[in-house]
Amino acid sequence: SAKARCLGERGLRQRVSSRQAISDLERDHAGTGPCPDSDGYDALLTTAPRTAYQRLMRGDFVGVVPDTRLAKHRPHIVERFASIIAECKAAGRLSVQLNREMREHYGIKKMATRVLDPERAAPTITSMPDDLLHYSEPRTLTVRENARLQSFPDWFSFHGKYTTGGDRRAREVPRFTQVANAVPPLIAEMWGEVLLRYLV
Repeated sequence: SAKARCLGERGLRQRVSSRQAISDLERDHAGTGPCPDSDGYDALLTTAPRTAYQRLMRGDFVGVVPDTRLAKHRPHIVERFASIIAECKAAGRLSVQLNREMREHYGIKKMATRVLDPERAAPTITSMPDDLLHYSEPRTLTVRENARLQSFPDWFSFHGKYTTGGDRRAREVPRFTQVANAVPPLIAEMWGEVLLRYLV
């Protein structure tokens, strides 16, 4: 198929798992440092790419990978996230919405909260940063991790506020929304190549 051919030319398989996409950004492997664009915040550091997909996303980029600011979770939220991750793993409920019982138990009103499955492709990326929890670390994903799951190369940088709320949503497009609302670059590139084959 055209999809398999395009992926094969880039050294990729049909599906890239969440872990294959973002494992070089894991806090336990890469560590953290001060966030370069947000005083008082920590940011993920990066390690060398560990998979074909990570190598493709890193490309020739050298320097500090942007948009890796970590959310400031309070200790009780970190504990809650750790429990949710453990419970979802034990129940085989990764990459699916928390069921009603879990939402009630943890006091979560949102329907969309889910834990990434490290062995499967990520679900749809949304503009709400707390919709997805990391598969092994008790936290939400960074803009860069969402961008990586959407196939944005590491040199691509997002600008503006990280999040907004209320009335400001009508006037501002925060970074998480920029990622979620975009056509994934790798898909756009593949569509372009397929169209070229028909037009040329």
